Amino acid sequence: MPQADDRFTGAKFSSGRSPGPATSCVPGPPACKLLAQEPRAAIVHRHEETDHGPDLAPTDAHACAPQGRDGIDTAGPQARAIEDLFEPLRVIGKGSFGLVVLARERATAQLRAVKVLSRAFVAVRNQEKHTVSERAALSAIRSPFVVRIHEAFRSRRSLYIVTDYASGGDLYTHLTRQRLSEPQVRFFLAQIAVGLHHCHDKGVVYRDLKPENVLVDSEGYVKLADFGLCRLGVHRCTSGATSFCGTPEYLAPEVLDRTGHGFAADWWTLGMLAYEMFTGLPPWFTEDRRELYRRRREDPLTFPQGCRAGAAARSLIRALLQRDAASRLGTRGGGRAGGAVDVLGHPFFGTMLGVPALVESLVNRTVASPLRSFIHGEDDVSNADPALAGMPPSFSAASFHLQAQQYAEAKLAKGQTPRQPRASFSDFDWLPQDSDDAGGGHSADG
Repeated sequence: MPQADDRFTGAKFSSGRSPGPATSCVPGPPACKLLAQEPRAAIVHRHEETDHGPDLAPTDAHACAPQGRDGIDTAGPQARAIEDLFEPLRVIGKGSFGLVVLARERATAQLRAVKVLSRAFVAVRNQEKHTVSERAALSAIRSPFVVRIHEAFRSRRSLYIVTDYASGGDLYTHLTRQRLSEPQVRFFLAQIAVGLHHCHDKGVVYRDLKPENVLVDSEGYVKLADFGLCRLGVHRCTSGATSFCGTPEYLAPEVLDRTGHGFAADWWTLGMLAYEMFTGLPPWFTEDRRELYRRRREDPLTFPQGCRAGAAARSLIRALLQRDAASRLGTRGGGRAGGAVDVLGHPFFGTMLGVPALVESLVNRTVASPLRSFIHGEDDVSNADPALAGMPPSFSAASFHLQAQQYAEAKLAKGQTPRQPRASFSDFDWLPQDSDDAGGGHSADG
């Protein structure tokens, strides 16, 4: 049984509120921040994710709109319906391009999270390369702090990514319940730092770290999820990617200015997340997008009155939020630099026994999570978005197929050429025994 460690867990949550339904359990637009009590619809635009630039080459497109089921390639003679492979239990997430469904794998009776994407909608929104990159990144990274992929496969109309189910919801859900203490922030930041380091070891820049993308498993430990905006093949701290890509509130200055970015951009977002975990909002926050970017480029970093962050925590945040990427903690020295070794070596983490011992304690889960009281087992759904509870459990992405058709028709009406779904997508399929470059896995008919 994991034992509490005062360096990490500190005092337990003291709000007096019993664990209840979560606001959201998968990445998506948040409801309200602790310091901005506003309805979900009013702030959805703040979390729109954009990506355009020379490192995102478009796929070949033909002058026709997405077609129906028979207009997309078949999945082959061995195709089976996804319902033959998984039993859908509940829709637990709905994002910009598809659904996340809690399902039970029929062959093993294990619970899985199945991400369902519309091939047509992915195509017309120019997200095909991102989708394949997400699968490739997840299959390459093996980390206790990154969500584990079990397989990926396709049908005529949809793409499926099967991962672990995180019954603790996401970190944003827990931040809405109570602001964290310094030891609790330390507990989560250390895991996220190691997860980012594991990503960088595989040449992956995550590029979308935010509370909604940090999932919490049944033991209260965190896992990075949603790699749809990641960049593969990066090997430097300050170069390797050029896209204007991410969530506006968290973008690093070098991403905003499009001067090229690398691993340093992830360490910046770790600093933004650390600040938000202490205060309830990212630094320089405003709903005015133009003013938000100006503040981030020009204004000094300040902490609100009553902030729980002590001197060491503020020092860590300032070191991570250096506007000069080459001077940022975790990236000094160029190349891949020290990464999590540098970050966890900061006095905030109190690593008297050394960074390896700290990492070992987290990997072996010898520290009790402060979120355990909010999680009731591996099959708990109390942390899932209650707004989705009424949706019928189904793997259908019909609404996204329809949106793709409407989007394509709108493009045609403007005299523009909509993108057509790729003919094969064979590089998307993956099973654990496959090499990184091999295809395989299920084919689903539907």
